[in-house]
Amino acid sequence: MVYWKTRKEKMRKIRILIFLFFVLLSMRETMSNPLVSQQEIITPAFIDLGDLIYFYKNAQGKICLNTLNFEESEPATKSFSFGINANPPLIKEDRKGKIWLAWEEWEEERSQIFLGELKGKEIVSSQIVSKKEGFNLSPDLCFDGNNYPWMIWINYTDSCYRVFVQEVRSGRTWLINSGNLSSASSPKILFDHNNDLWTFWNGKDDGEEEIFWRVFSQNSWSALRKLNLDNRSPNIHPDVILDQKGFIWLVWSGYDGQDYEIYCAFWDGKNWSEKIKMTNNFHENDIFPSISLVGETIPLLAWTQCSDRGDRICLKYRESEAWSEIIKISSPHSQIAVPRMVVEGERIGAVWQSEHGIQARCFFFNQLRGKNLSSSSSFQGTQIIYNPSLAENKYIGFGDSITYGYINHEPFPEKGYLPCLSILLNQSFGETEVINEGWPGELTEQGLSRIESVISKHGARYLLLME
Repeated sequence: MVYWKTRKEKMRKIRILIFLFFVLLSMRETMSNPLVSQQEIITPAFIDLGDLIYFYKNAQGKICLNTLNFEESEPATKSFSFGINANPPLIKEDRKGKIWLAWEEWEEERSQIFLGELKGKEIVSSQIVSKKEGFNLSPDLCFDGNNYPWMIWINYTDSCYRVFVQEVRSGRTWLINSGNLSSASSPKILFDHNNDLWTFWNGKDDGEEEIFWRVFSQNSWSALRKLNLDNRSPNIHPDVILDQKGFIWLVWSGYDGQDYEIYCAFWDGKNWSEKIKMTNNFHENDIFPSISLVGETIPLLAWTQCSDRGDRICLKYRESEAWSEIIKISSPHSQIAVPRMVVEGERIGAVWQSEHGIQARCFFFNQLRGKNLSSSSSFQGTQIIYNPSLAENKYIGFGDSITYGYINHEPFPEKGYLPCLSILLNQSFGETEVINEGWPGELTEQGLSRIESVISKHGARYLLLME
């Protein structure tokens, strides 16, 4: 165990950080607000033997693959070698049962999207998909009727967001959003039964955050459309699935004037249905929806429900033209992030992250019907919160443009608050290192996905956060 040198020194450091926090609040209104986004979402898959697999990043910053069997409570773990500052990969199965991975690798001034195949315990045929400058992030992946991969991702360059789609085999790439988006995230992509390509994302142009969509059919793109024409309230986090009848099911989180609720709509081949309000809570935010299919016909919805009693993972399914009541499959935690599911036949795997680490559950649909999940296989990993190797005299400034440093809408990091922090710390404690990890315009939601890799990269004991 490592002890503070003195209680007095500890309190002096805390007082300096608190002082700077209030200085930041007073500066807030003078800063510009471009936006940078990065998502780090754990996605599961079933492999041939029926085992559940998922990638995650451990406390040492290594990307690992966990394999969980239905009959076992502890997963087998294997670490993988990705590039520096890589995110855990998205996992997708093609039409022939092969497992594909898509991931981001981050550098100082750019990031790239990679695609590879998982064969056994190795990644083969990896390639860079994105050829665009700037930051390329949040990939999604699907396969056409010939089983060729297509990808969608977000690009951030020159203070603008763009949404790109690529036919990976030919390298043909399209910019599919119009105008300059001040934000974009959660891109989704799938092929329908007619081999038409559907794309979705949420973004912000002249109103609140909204769900956009376009279709690529017979070698041309449809017009750009919004799901909700009246976008005075935010709509975010879309997820989408295609059922056996050819219906496209879309779920998202929308603000109803009091809090966030889960909504659902489906495309019947001609039109979108009326949106269905899946939750109707008061002072509980329902966010991060994920939709899958049981037996290719029964929509299964998962999401995070946040309240002052804690966060929980909730499920609903639709059978006989009616939705079930809410089924809660996790105990309350102070923080739960982005649940993701995979379904094969009647087997269901769910993975999410809480303050206690990665959690995974495997169960059968009949158990869900009968609300008897006590015999399901589950695993809870423990994160290491305290790390004695962290540098005592190293400090990170983490946040958006107020951290990075902007004057009159121009980047000016040497005039931000971090140089002032460095002077104060040097005067009080001797030589220190202050690291600028400000990303202009970043929102809290995006900062959550970046903060772990920043801490792992620098190994600093202290971090000052302003989002």
